[in-house]
Amino acid sequence: EYAIFSNPIFESRTVFFFRKDKMGNWDYHDLEQLKDMRVGGATGYFYIPRFEQEGVDLDLSTDTKSSFKKLYLNRVDVAIENDVVGWEIIKELYPKELYKFDSSVSPLETSSMRLMCSKKSEESQKIIDALNKGLLVIRRDGTLDRIMGKYGVN
Repeated sequence: EYAIFSNPIFESRTVFFFRKDKMGNWDYHDLEQLKDMRVGGATGYFYIPRFEQEGVDLDLSTDTKSSFKKLYLNRVDVAIENDVVGWEIIKELYPKELYKFDSSVSPLETSSMRLMCSKKSEESQKIIDALNKGLLVIRRDGTLDRIMGKYGVN
């Protein structure tokens, strides 16, 4: 291993965004249900090989904002992105039309977000130990939940 990792800080969720007027209360269940849909994504993301292997047709843009613009214009049925990032993009592009969008309750993937420090640095273990100790304190007293909630991370 080339790095030392902290304890998990929060869970990142990759979800599907959609227009409520078109999809209602849609939720993601499996890749099979995406095969008849226009799925918007961005080049270079982790999900591309998996989707291609499963036969899901992706409409790829060079950046995520373009994918959300396609969603807004009904050129794709769903757009895939991290839940926090996706909502921030929607807030930026369509601040008066948030009510038009929703995201899947069920994620495509969840992953633990951690701090990573190089083993090449002599201070890495001290940094990770201090962070882990601090995380324990702010988790116990509710500070971490308040901070994460402020930014829409559960």
